[in-house]
Amino acid sequence: MRTPRAQEADLALGPFVLTEKEATVANPSPAYTDEDMVILSGVEKEHKSNVYGYIRAFDLQVWMVLLCFLVVVAGVAAFAEILLPDTRLNLRQRRQRLSRIFWVYMASMFLESSTFRFMSHSQRVLFGSWFLMLVILMNTFVGYMESSLMLKEETDRLDTIEQLALSPKVRPMVFEAAGFLKIIEEAEGYAFEKVLQAIKEHSEGEYAEEEVHGEELFTPPYLLMVLRREAAILMERISLLARVSQHCYDVELKGQGLFHLGRERILQIKMVFYVRKTLEPKLQEEIFRRVRWIMDTGLNLYWHEDLVPDPGPCWTRFHPDHLHDYQPLNFKDFAAIFYMMLVSQGCAWLGFVIEIVLYKCCCLKSRNERGHDTFIN
Repeated sequence: MRTPRAQEADLALGPFVLTEKEATVANPSPAYTDEDMVILSGVEKEHKSNVYGYIRAFDLQVWMVLLCFLVVVAGVAAFAEILLPDTRLNLRQRRQRLSRIFWVYMASMFLESSTFRFMSHSQRVLFGSWFLMLVILMNTFVGYMESSLMLKEETDRLDTIEQLALSPKVRPMVFEAAGFLKIIEEAEGYAFEKVLQAIKEHSEGEYAEEEVHGEELFTPPYLLMVLRREAAILMERISLLARVSQHCYDVELKGQGLFHLGRERILQIKMVFYVRKTLEPKLQEEIFRRVRWIMDTGLNLYWHEDLVPDPGPCWTRFHPDHLHDYQPLNFKDFAAIFYMMLVSQGCAWLGFVIEIVLYKCCCLKSRNERGHDTFIN
């Protein structure tokens, strides 16, 4: 708006922010299109190695459930050993046997086989179901680990205003000459307030002499700050593509990283033509009529495709299908395995109850009839 104010130009293109200053020098045309304000940030590279991604293969909930199952099944096996003791063993041997049972279950978590012999069939069913669940679970874990070694995860990026607000080391910058700062001031939300506060701190504090307002924002020194994740620019997408793409082959920026346009819209702004107020009214009317033609014919959509046919190699790639996103496996992916474990434990408990009933009804009665020295398994 400086050029119409100084009568150096008749038209100025920009977002619709009509303040008292603008109203004194220019008349806004009807909005010819709606543009999305996004964040321009930088990344060192598009993907980062995921060699250690298998550590996050399962979330914390899966490991907690697995440890709880270990305590439960080991406790059930020890409880069954107490209720159905081997009378040939003394007290010390029974304690050693209970300790051995716990470590057998612990070793099974690492798929370690054991020659330990359980005395009852219910304990065998319980241990077999536990070991079967571990085999399935650990094979899944190993398979995921192997695939993780061949995956690459996307680097951390700034896509939303909330992420920018939570990045104190990143300096937010706006193209103030076009009125984008006024748009952010009128936006609602805590994230916008925090970003606006950061902008004012840099403009009023120790960086006041470095505050940029116009075209110098898109010069190599400031673009280099963006690539180094020291700054981020808030502006509408098409202007960022058009202005930054011109510097993709600059020597100062080569090998420093990639530019990234935020995938989510921060604000939706209306774009208009500002016409110098001292221009002839008839000429202003003709300009506004042609702006309406642009809006009715959809010519602005053609501008988006034709303005920047080749953005250059300095941008991250956009994948709208999200097939390149990386997510750890969660509890829902393995719920069926734990449900199978519950059913298997139910079968083991049923067999355990049947063994106790038979032991009380048959074995003790037969032992009393034959004598205490006779052992019946």
